[in-house]
Amino acid sequence: MANLMQTLITRLDLQSKTSQRIIVAAVSLASLIGAIDTSIVNIAQPAIIQSLGVSIGMGSLVIIAYMLTIVGLILIMGKLGNRYGFHNFFIGGLALFGFASFLCGIAPGIYFLIGVRILQGVGAAMFSAIGPAIITTYLPASIRGRSLGYLISHSAIGFALGPGIGGFITDSPDGAGSSSSTSPSSCSPFSLDGAVSPAR
Repeated sequence: MANLMQTLITRLDLQSKTSQRIIVAAVSLASLIGAIDTSIVNIAQPAIIQSLGVSIGMGSLVIIAYMLTIVGLILIMGKLGNRYGFHNFFIGGLALFGFASFLCGIAPGIYFLIGVRILQGVGAAMFSAIGPAIITTYLPASIRGRSLGYLISHSAIGFALGPGIGGFITDSPDGAGSSSSTSPSSCSPFSLDGAVSPAR
């Protein structure tokens, strides 16, 4: 089944406007999800600290661990993706991010939460590094600038929406599980990219 899917992907007509739009939608949604997750947790941090009964310094590590992981790995992930395949790294990053988001929602303690936030950061670094590369490598030059603009604008929209979503979730009975809200949404770009993205 995996080999069949790989064959279908490699035979896609990348000049098709439908395929191009779905690729742009996939990488843009991934950018949106990563940005939303970052800003959600920033707002939900006080609720996380209160829920887990930890100090402010320890609670801050929930944010710092995620950000440092992305910053430290994004260039490395770009290099590895170029070597082992953009498609595999993009899909793998989304899958890892979604799984780690789910684990964040059921974290029993602060150390477990920090650990899965690092795992979440690894996934985010993977798809954040590969998204722009997919656009610049496989889409025609005539639409690359516009497509990168969509990618960046979705990131900005995510940062704008995150605080409101974080505040809404914080007011719910399970505010400490705010990161898990991005777990189902990570399936959207996962499905889109799995359908049309080039195999490389």
